[in-house]
Amino acid sequence: KKKDMQKRVSIINDAAPLCAISIHLNSFERQRNRRGAQVFFDADSSGGRALALDVQRELNAINNEYAKKSYSPLSADKYLFWNVKVPIVIVECGFLSNDEDEKNLQNFAYQHLIASAVARGVNAFLSA
Repeated sequence: KKKDMQKRVSIINDAAPLCAISIHLNSFERQRNRRGAQVFFDADSSGGRALALDVQRELNAINNEYAKKSYSPLSADKYLFWNVKVPIVIVECGFLSNDEDEKNLQNFAYQHLIASAVARGVNAFLSA
């Protein structure tokens, strides 16, 4: 996992984008009923917070339909946040520990919904 995160940091910093999204899949075996997409950001990054709010708002439209809930973006202390030089968020697209989320995450149409929501959130951030 460490090498994967180091590679992500290198790719992002070399590309020098306006912002970055790191895509992940969540799992929480102790509460298999947890589901939906959630965004994490660095509390010390105002750009990261703004990006997280825009992306989470778009993902919550999907969460409300499929998971019957919405989330607020959460701050976290993560390796990517310490080392990437642009506003960055981690998007947990759903819970592999939840049977319904796992099924949806394997469905191309659902993957497209998630990707489109993330893209709309990024566009809103870049347009602000």
